[in-house]
Amino acid sequence: MDAHGVVGLRLLGGGPREPEVAGAVIAQTSFDDVDLRRIGGPADVTIEHGGLKAHGLEKGLKARVSGDGVVLEEFRGPVDVEVQRAGIEIAPADALVDPVTASATHGAIRLSLPRGSRSRPSVSGSSAQRVTA
Repeated sequence: MDAHGVVGLRLLGGGPREPEVAGAVIAQTSFDDVDLRRIGGPADVTIEHGGLKAHGLEKGLKARVSGDGVVLEEFRGPVDVEVQRAGIEIAPADALVDPVTASATHGAIRLSLPRGSRSRPSVSGSSAQRVTA
C-alpha cells in the first residue's frame, strides 16, 4: 500500500481480540504518520519524515522510520525497528519469546520487559533504557 497522508487501517466489526486486519500490512509514506491497530499478520512499515503508532500487532513488525518517534504497544511476534532522529517506546503484550531489535539514531529507546521474557532484546541508540515489569 502506498499512502499519502495519515494512514489508519480499521475495519468495523469483530470482537475485542479479533484482528481488524487478518493478513499482512505493508505501509509506505512520506511526510505523515502511520497508525496501525489490531493487525493479524506481520507489518512492514517505511516512513520518511513521520512517526508510527502501533497497537495490537499479532505477528510482529519491521519498521524503518525517520523524523518522528515509534510507539509499539501490546504486540506479539518479532520486532525489528530502526529510527532516525527520534525515539522508540516498546511495550509487549506478554513476555518476550521472539527476537526484538531496536535501533535509534539521535533518539532514546524505552523497552518495557515483562517478567518471564525468554528473548534477549538488542537495543542500540544514544539513550537506551530497559524497564522490567
